[in-house]
Amino acid sequence: MKAFSALLAAVILFAATAFGAETKVLVSDVHICCKSCVTGIETALKDVKGVKFAVDKDKDTVAITADEAANAQAAVDALGGAGYYGKLDSKDVAFKAGAAPDGKVAKVEVSGIHNCCGKCTTAINKAIKAVAGVKETTAKPKLTTFEVTGDFEAKAVVKALNDAGFQAQVK
Repeated sequence: MKAFSALLAAVILFAATAFGAETKVLVSDVHICCKSCVTGIETALKDVKGVKFAVDKDKDTVAITADEAANAQAAVDALGGAGYYGKLDSKDVAFKAGAAPDGKVAKVEVSGIHNCCGKCTTAINKAIKAVAGVKETTAKPKLTTFEVTGDFEAKAVVKALNDAGFQAQVK
């Protein structure tokens, strides 16, 4: 009976660690320029089940601790859905790729991006205007949808925004 109890305890311990393992993810290089950016992140993550998080505006990071990998992924999805993007230190989770048409385009609509203030808009415009062939953007503070015109690769706009800490869809 002692052997059975010991075996049962080992199985329970293994199951608890294998299926309920805590997952930690550090998201770095996120665009966090002001208190409204911090509030946007907090709002995006506050209701994600099984997740605790800490936003560091000075380091442009979001530290996520989840009770399991699926909830860590849900937190990253929520961040992306709120228009934020960053580098992940975990191979267990990933941001969903921002949609963009293939090849060169003359005009695209950017949507779903976090853009709460003038500093966000400045960072967005700087990133987009660095893309070869971009002539103009209509991004203004508080707009989460705007146009980009010129003769450029749409996927390069998505990459530039991601590199600047923003997630967006491009149509």
